[in-house]
Amino acid sequence: MLCPTRLLWQLPLLTTTLAFVLDKQNPYSQFRKWNAALNGTLELEFKTDQPNGLILYTDDGGTYDFFELKLVNGAVRLRYNLGGGAQIITVGSNLNNGQWHKLQVARRDEHTTLSVDGVSRGAISRGKEFAFGKFGTNSDVFVGGIPPS
Repeated sequence: MLCPTRLLWQLPLLTTTLAFVLDKQNPYSQFRKWNAALNGTLELEFKTDQPNGLILYTDDGGTYDFFELKLVNGAVRLRYNLGGGAQIITVGSNLNNGQWHKLQVARRDEHTTLSVDGVSRGAISRGKEFAFGKFGTNSDVFVGGIPPS
């Protein structure tokens, strides 16, 4: 979790932008499921002065598949599993500089790409099944932290 200092997020929802602040009183936010399926994109903007913390987490209900975005030593790290074992993509540095940064995770079949401020890195998933869980059992998307339960 990126608290106790303020963390600001903007999530584009269709044509509307939702902005919110995460702090000690509101350490995380919960959104409806992301239907990553075989092809999907998730975008957000953030700014923080913290070098480490959870940005976003979602999974397939606890079986195999998950997406975990974290800030690790000022860089964005995407750790994910689509059934063939966990993979890691890291992009950026000094992203805890209090400036807005645009982040995107894009899925295209076995290709997953992490982009931060226009710098992209990608990976090809191992295995034969690239779908992200089953929409009915997938968890919601948690931003900034995960509830204690």
